[in-house]
Amino acid sequence: MDKPLSFYAFEMLYWCGIREGELLALTPADFDFEKGTVSINNPING
Repeated sequence: MDKPLSFYAFEMLYWCGIREGELLALTPADFDFEKGTVSINNPING
């Protein structure tokens, strides 16, 4: 909890089941705070 950014990144990886590359590719446009959703639109190849 010393580093909030790292903590929230871990939470996204763990609870959402996304991969590291998908997390790193997220942009602010991918978050909809009104609906409480995250859109992962960029598939990772390979």
